[in-house]
Amino acid sequence: MIKNYKGSLIEPLKEKELHIFHANSDIAELIKSFTRVLRDEVHGCYLLGGFRGAGKTSFVNLCCVSVGNRKLVRIQLDCSKLVNVSNFLFFFVEALAEETSGLKLPAAVHSEIQTLREKVAFKSLNKKMQIAINKEIGNQSQEELSAEKLSINFSMLNKLLGFIKSGERHAKTRNEENRSLESSELFEVEARNDEFILIEHLSKVLCHISEEGYQIVNVIDEIDKQTHTFLEDLFGVYKNLFLNSHMTTVFVVDQNKYQDIVFREEVDDNLRVYFTGCFYLPTFGFEDIKGYMYREFQVTSKWECLKAAYLSNGAMRKINTYSYMDGYQDSYLLQKASLWKDILSEAERKLIRHHHHAYVKDKLKVIVKDTIERLFYTGSIERSKLTDALQDKFHKHNLPVDAVDIIRCMEQIATKNPSLIVFYNDINDKTYIKVNPKDSIEAYRDSDGSTMTFQLNSWDIEDINRTFIKSQSDPIPIVERDTQGFEHFIRIIETNIRSIKNIIIIKKFSNWGQSEVYTYSAILIMDKPVGNVVYVVEECSFSYEGPFTVELLTDFMSKHKIPRIVIEMDDEPILEHLDYIYDEVDKKIYPR
Repeated sequence: MIKNYKGSLIEPLKEKELHIFHANSDIAELIKSFTRVLRDEVHGCYLLGGFRGAGKTSFVNLCCVSVGNRKLVRIQLDCSKLVNVSNFLFFFVEALAEETSGLKLPAAVHSEIQTLREKVAFKSLNKKMQIAINKEIGNQSQEELSAEKLSINFSMLNKLLGFIKSGERHAKTRNEENRSLESSELFEVEARNDEFILIEHLSKVLCHISEEGYQIVNVIDEIDKQTHTFLEDLFGVYKNLFLNSHMTTVFVVDQNKYQDIVFREEVDDNLRVYFTGCFYLPTFGFEDIKGYMYREFQVTSKWECLKAAYLSNGAMRKINTYSYMDGYQDSYLLQKASLWKDILSEAERKLIRHHHHAYVKDKLKVIVKDTIERLFYTGSIERSKLTDALQDKFHKHNLPVDAVDIIRCMEQIATKNPSLIVFYNDINDKTYIKVNPKDSIEAYRDSDGSTMTFQLNSWDIEDINRTFIKSQSDPIPIVERDTQGFEHFIRIIETNIRSIKNIIIIKKFSNWGQSEVYTYSAILIMDKPVGNVVYVVEECSFSYEGPFTVELLTDFMSKHKIPRIVIEMDDEPILEHLDYIYDEVDKKIYPR
């Protein structure tokens, strides 16, 4: 179903696609915390970390839209386009000019932005020319130096005879070169001074924009595509711009950079002090993946969801494309995934405490997966060697987990399910850990059933269709004239039950010859992290031909005691008559 309203399965969500964003309770709380910063317009620097593909850019897009501030000006910078830190100012000013060109700002502010744009562009061009000149001067000096060294190899007599003449010539050449080098070095000093002046000017312009009531949010993304010291270098030059310009700057980093900044000892830290707040976007767990895949990909098999969880490590971008990833055709994939899930479940139950950072759980997923892959590759590993290897990884990634405890978790699993993993001693009384690769279908044929079911609680349902607030959101068509439309709706309801506000069935009448016929459509209104969302399925059940699929929805509503709201109307498109439909719903819920 996701393909009906998303252009690419691997790109960040665009504004009209944000309704897809999947948020569990932890991410919902993270959204509240982050949007509070934006809503209260707390200026300063903020760090957002997470695994690649976890949805960090989509998260920022969602939070910016959720604030609902029409005067929010978002400047998005992709660091993968920067050659180095020196290019930052040019790209920032260009983005600022583009984002503010249509704003109702005083003419003087627009003029200042244009002046800045011209000065920064000229500085960038001038710097490139000077770099080329300096390089050429450096090459010439090096060539002259080499020539001097070679001249020593000639006869000492020739050198002595020509000493005076060559000395005079060399001194003249050196003086010219020194003047050129001094000129170029002076230029670089002046260029640095000019840059500081430009930064100060830019800071004042940003303050002027803020004083006009606009909220500036600067998002610096793809930092992990740059060198390891890029962020340190960026703050070294632009610290005052980030901290003293009445704007909110969000630095988006991968999990490793996040760890370097957040978990480093404060006495040694050079960056943590700059960040007012640090946010970490976790990857998804198995239960989240089940709901997401059931809703968006119509997957009903728990085992298929388990494969996706293992291959993706819970990163959304990989979940969307899991069936195309390396390893999907592995005969032992399901066995690996089951062992992985059991180890993580046992570890989280016994070792991972609630106060432990989500980063710990995400890193543990990856390390356990790597361990399983190694086990299946070698067949068996000596217990002590595997313990040492795990401990080295935990130490490297600063995880508060003991490798001995993970091995004990594996022992517990071996006791409960020896078809997955076994522990045994060899003739030298050394303990080995061994896996027993089996065909995935045969190994799990007798399991407790692979079809997913969703249990709905009565307290999550009791408010549906009891109240009504007319939505101002643009409706999102899911399908049209597709008999599976109501099945799509049921999947959305089952996996978002706490967000559902209204389920509205539309019955359209039309004449066909001497007979009156009708079609069924539906509207689903719900609250999601992005705000109020309205889904529509149009003409997905017909009285004159089967299957009569609207009964799937009506039976579902009856089973769960959800009040039924049916609006009758002529055979016209729903999207052109939403006001009429909303008025009729209002009358049914609040009788006059």
